[in-house]
Amino acid sequence: MLIASKLLCASEQEYIYESIKTEISCHGELFTASGKNVLQYGWKEVEERFFKSYGKNAEKPEEEESDFPDIKIGQVFECVVVKFSEHFTAPPKHYTEDTLLSAMEHAGSSDMIEDAERKGLGTPATRAAIIEKLIEKGFIERKKKQILPTADGRNLIRILPEMIKSPKLTAEWENDLTLISRGQKNVEEFLFEIEKMVTKLVSDNGQPVEEYQKLFSDGRKEIGKCPRCGNKVYVGKRNYYCSGSDCSFTLWKNNRFFESQGKILDEATVRKLLSEKQVHFKDLVSEKTKRKYEATIKMEVSETGNPKFQLIFPERKKGKKNEE
Repeated sequence: MLIASKLLCASEQEYIYESIKTEISCHGELFTASGKNVLQYGWKEVEERFFKSYGKNAEKPEEEESDFPDIKIGQVFECVVVKFSEHFTAPPKHYTEDTLLSAMEHAGSSDMIEDAERKGLGTPATRAAIIEKLIEKGFIERKKKQILPTADGRNLIRILPEMIKSPKLTAEWENDLTLISRGQKNVEEFLFEIEKMVTKLVSDNGQPVEEYQKLFSDGRKEIGKCPRCGNKVYVGKRNYYCSGSDCSFTLWKNNRFFESQGKILDEATVRKLLSEKQVHFKDLVSEKTKRKYEATIKMEVSETGNPKFQLIFPERKKGKKNEE
């Protein structure tokens, strides 16, 4: 039945209405109100009849404008009695997929010229895909019917320049494209303006802000600071590596020297080596005799970033130093 209803709606006349925005002045204060007057119900009438036949009302977007009373330009209203009362406002409702799609459709529309080729963010064919992409990248998430921002999503909005966040930028570009299609604006001029804007954005935001660098996690686990260059050392699949682009310091998990002493190069050991340049063991195992012994393994790093290890025995045991 739903398919039949949609088929009937598609064959009906257009749903036509006029959108109205008013400004009302009262004692020097300016108030605005918006609404619409329906000129032709068209397919909407069929849809409403269908839902009523099942005892339901047709769904309406939360942002949909309400019907507007019949008023005229310059109309003067009689004074009304003013009363003060205290109320508590509720926070805005979280978006659902439907209300978010509707918000994207109308974003920045008031700043676009009347006959712009398209309005809002994206197109009917791409808006749903934009939402899915944001979910995939971890900036928003679905919780039941709601679409909620993640911590990364909120942080992204925090660091982006205001110009990029505003739907007015889309409105300006759509207006320019409309003017180009009319022959009222030059394509080269439009592209030059975009190039100039991007150049300014890069110039103004070229240097990373330390406060913002801490907002995002790249998923890598930091384990300490590089003894050669001071950059972060991360845990890899098979090694521990320096994040410095020009530093080759690396510790391999299957390190031959540690394996020969009956030890593995685990995270706790690496943390100790990075912070103190040495780590003490009471249960090292001799590769030859298989007997346990006590010693300190000291790490030295060459100028090229290659680590070398030494065995340092306690003073009471006048042992020799073994070097890798």
